[in-house]
Amino acid sequence: VRVVTLAEFIRNPMEPLQAIVDEMSHQQIPRLTEAPTMVDLSNLGRFLQDLRNQGMHPFLTGEFPTNVGDVDQNAKLSKPYLVR
Repeated sequence: VRVVTLAEFIRNPMEPLQAIVDEMSHQQIPRLTEAPTMVDLSNLGRFLQDLRNQGMHPFLTGEFPTNVGDVDQNAKLSKPYLVR
């Protein structure tokens, strides 16, 4: 069993989805032809950064860019999370 990070899944959802469908199915079914429609995840990096700033450690998410330019200027910015 291969562990897939959230970032890997978003870049290429077909392989993990097909593996899940194959594992759940007890009979031979046709392979998936297309991935489900994805929602806009442009703010996901900022959300994950906020979780880190609040003390959570989402380690299976992979790397997402934080859209710092999209942050509301009136919002209080937390200090960045530093991984060593």
